[in-house]
Amino acid sequence: ITAIVFIIIVLGTNYSHHLTVKNLETVNVLFFFVAVLIWTTIQWHTTQKLIYLLMIGASVTFMSLVKPSEVLIVFLPLFYGVYNKETFLNKWKLLLQHKVQFLWMFSLCLVIALPQMSYWYVRTGSLFYHSYTNPGVGLDITSPYIFESLFSFKKGWFVYTPVMIFSVIGFFFFLKQKKEIALSFFLYFLFTSYIIFSWTEWWYGAAFSNRPLITVYPILAISLGYFIQFVGKKNQVLKSVFSIAVLSCVFLNQFQWWQLRSGILEPYRMTKDYYWATFLKKTVAEDDRKLLSVFRNFDGSHHFVNRNDYRIVSEFELEGFPTKLTREMEFSPSFEKPFGDITSQDHIWVEIEVNYRPTPQTDSSSLPLLVIHMNRKEGAYGYYSSQLTYENNSKSITTFMTPNIRSAKDGLKTYLWNKDKNELDIRLVKIKIFEKK
Repeated sequence: ITAIVFIIIVLGTNYSHHLTVKNLETVNVLFFFVAVLIWTTIQWHTTQKLIYLLMIGASVTFMSLVKPSEVLIVFLPLFYGVYNKETFLNKWKLLLQHKVQFLWMFSLCLVIALPQMSYWYVRTGSLFYHSYTNPGVGLDITSPYIFESLFSFKKGWFVYTPVMIFSVIGFFFFLKQKKEIALSFFLYFLFTSYIIFSWTEWWYGAAFSNRPLITVYPILAISLGYFIQFVGKKNQVLKSVFSIAVLSCVFLNQFQWWQLRSGILEPYRMTKDYYWATFLKKTVAEDDRKLLSVFRNFDGSHHFVNRNDYRIVSEFELEGFPTKLTREMEFSPSFEKPFGDITSQDHIWVEIEVNYRPTPQTDSSSLPLLVIHMNRKEGAYGYYSSQLTYENNSKSITTFMTPNIRSAKDGLKTYLWNKDKNELDIRLVKIKIFEKK
């Protein structure tokens, strides 16, 4: 059973991709520490030797430093062996009995965390610092992307690594046969999966399938083993059906991994239509690529080259103009409107035309910047700025495509930033909104 589990996890999931081709991902470190923590948790509860408790503390600390939300891994050793009131009380007595060991463990955790905490304090003035501070992405705990994370053709876990369905089902048999330890494993899987599914960028960039779930594969390997054990006790027909299903899932995973490496599967722009257009194909037609989602540059540029695919849905002049930007005026009047009030699509193109007239005091080398970005309580994201120029008879045109929107309530905001305290007469600011046809 162990050998079969190893083969399935390595060949039937995105494990191979992210521990080979994408081997610098943090998930690889987390995978390692989860495996270490499972083994040392079992060993400590068997022997109560200090070395194993120290390794548990070290694993939890390192995981929390790598990814703060992984502090949830503490559920695994904490509730190991607990499944009712009696076992909870017994666990509490065990912890009190070895309180000296826990003092040593906490001391080691502090020593491990101290360099990072010292760095945070020097750089930020705080011993604890949340490094995931991009306003454009974050946790949406109240509205997790569970369906998208599991079944989306963009990065759905069960779409690209379907064999893991058996691991999830396996928790039923794990809990049924080994409830004294299964509950702690299941709690960690449940809570960490919810956190993973709540991240606004639930597709996790160019990942293959759902990358962060690789962290819990050591746990899912155990539940998969219990499912295989269950099937092994059934008749030959069920064994054969299961074997065919597993082999099919392994083949699909390996073929799709090859498609990704060959440029057939697109790491960022997958859609349902494109997935089925290229399903089990070794080549892709250029017309099929039109089925992909919108192309986004990663170099910060916004070149509106495919205008024929879009239509103007709104055109208006920004209020507050004409006006004169003086040396005392750093910002012009601005435009801001919730994205959901502008469009129901996932992106728009914005074209902003600025007509202006230099004054005798205007310094041509430091004209104002046209700024446009998405805005929310945590700050701006998708920030883009373009400096006005004297070209085209004192008329400047800037185009901008909105980033992946975190919430429809986030506002599209644009204004002129007179950062060099120049003087300029702004005659007109005209805004056009383009939607996909």
